[in-house]
Amino acid sequence: MARSLIVLPNDSAKPIIDAIGAARRSLRIKMFVFSDRTLLNAVVAAGRRGVKVQVMLNPARRSGERDNEHTRKLLERARVRVRDANPAFDLTHEKSMVVDDAAAFVKSFNWATKNLTETRDYAVVTTNPHDVGDVIDGFDADYSGWGKEDSDIIVRLLHAGVRRKDGRFATGVIHLWHPEADRGQLAANDARLDVVLGSDRARAQRGLTVLREAAELGEHDRQDGQHVPAQS
Repeated sequence: MARSLIVLPNDSAKPIIDAIGAARRSLRIKMFVFSDRTLLNAVVAAGRRGVKVQVMLNPARRSGERDNEHTRKLLERARVRVRDANPAFDLTHEKSMVVDDAAAFVKSFNWATKNLTETRDYAVVTTNPHDVGDVIDGFDADYSGWGKEDSDIIVRLLHAGVRRKDGRFATGVIHLWHPEADRGQLAANDARLDVVLGSDRARAQRGLTVLREAAELGEHDRQDGQHVPAQS
C-alpha cells in the first residue's frame, strides 16, 4: 500500500494517534494549528519513550493571533523539540507528519479538536519513497538553524580516514558572508554532534548517497514513462 486516504470526521483521529504510537525512531510534525490535547499527549509520550520528535508550528496568523502559544509551552515543558516555522514565509499553512522516515501524512486539517470531529477534511498517507522524501526535505529545509554544522562534517571526515593538516599560520582562510541564522537550535545541534563524536559514522543520514539514489530512481521512472509499446 503506497497511498491511502483518511476521511474526517468519519475516520476520527485514531489513524494518526495509532501512527504516533507506533513510531520508533522519529516524528516530524509541521502544523498550522496544534491544540488537540489527545494528539499532544501522544506526541509527548513518543518523546518520552525515546522517539526523536521535532515539531514546527506556525507562530501567528496574519491577524497576530498566536494559536499555538499554549501548545508550544507544554511541548517545551515536556522537553520536546519545538520551534517556529520558517520566518522567510508570511505564514506556514502546511499540515504534515512523517513517521520513522517511512510514512508521510499530508493533511487538509489542523490538529484542532473541531477539525478532527466536526469538519469534512482529508489526509493522504503515503509510503512512496519519493513522496516521503519530498515531505522530509521540505521539513528539514524549514527546520534549519545555526550551529555545529562545520564541526559535524570535520568529525565525519576524520571518521572516513581523511588526514588532517594544520593550516594555522600557513594559509589564508576566507569566510563567505551570510545573514545571521537563528541560534535557537544550538543546544540540540550540540547533542547531535555528541552522537557523531561517540560513533564511527562518516556519512550524513540524508547526504549525497541518498540524493544520488533518489536521482537514479527518478531517472529510471522517467525512462519508464517515455517507453511506448510498439503498435501491432
